[in-house]
Order: sequence, then structure tokens, then C-alpha cells
Amino acid sequence: MAVILPVACLGVWASRRNVGMVDFANIAEGTHEWATTKFPDEEITEPHLLVKVGTDAMHIAVAGADDLPIGTCPDETTARDLGVAVPVFILGKGSTKLMVASEAIPAGVEVFGAADGKIALAGKYRVGVTLTAVTAANELVEVADTVADSGTVTQ
Repeated sequence: MAVILPVACLGVWASRRNVGMVDFANIAEGTHEWATTKFPDEEITEPHLLVKVGTDAMHIAVAGADDLPIGTCPDETTARDLGVAVPVFILGKGSTKLMVASEAIPAGVEVFGAADGKIALAGKYRVGVTLTAVTAANELVEVADTVADSGTVTQ
């Protein structure tokens, strides 16, 4: 009986606490430690592509070779998904990232953003160092990523 009374009082207090009020959680505000969510401006044809800021701060698009990538998107989307937020893993934050190779890439080399959200051995924006190797285009490679910076390299 002694346990029931305090629990019952807590229930009455909780029910009267915010009478006529609604609580909201603004989870997209503030800063983000390693990931955020954004709305895609276009279809994302495969997971783990590099993405850039899209039409505004709340949208993303697949990064091209000359675009500054902000992260990778682990999802793929279709035209009907354009109103649905997707995760973006921020470059230089959190764990290593999977990325899609545009060519054969050995382990232990710097990689750069390439066309169609993929990575290559040379380019305008450095995105990290490979931890695994791939033997062909369109394979997934693990990258110790960094905040994208301009480090143009030509072969």
C-alpha cells in the first residue's frame, strides 16, 4: 500500500503539470556530433555516395567532381522519397565511412571526390585515406575520412 500511494500521487502531478500544453522535441536544431538528416533534392541512386548542400541548408544532392562534399548518405532514394529525410554522415566526424569507388583504389592512399558522388585517386577535394582496397569501379571502400579540403592532385 505504501508503494501505491506515491506512484498514484506522481500520476496526478504529471497529469496536471502541463494541462493544455504540448511538448515538442526539435531534434534537428543545434549542432550535430557525427550525423544529421536532410531532404534529397534528387534521387540518390546507390548508398554511400558523397553528398553536397542542395538547393538550401535543409537539402542535399549527390556531389560532383567539382562540388565540396559535406558527407555520405547511407541510403538510396527514388523520386517518391524526395519528401523523406535521409541521414548524412558528416565527413571528419564519427567512425570511418564506406564510399563508392570510381576506379580501382589501393589501401592506404588519399582519395578525392569524383563524379556522381564517388571517390577517385585524384580530384579537387580530398575526403580521406583508404583503409581497404577495391579492384574495380562501383565497389565499396572503407575510408578514414576527413573534412573535405582542397588538395588538388593530378596523376
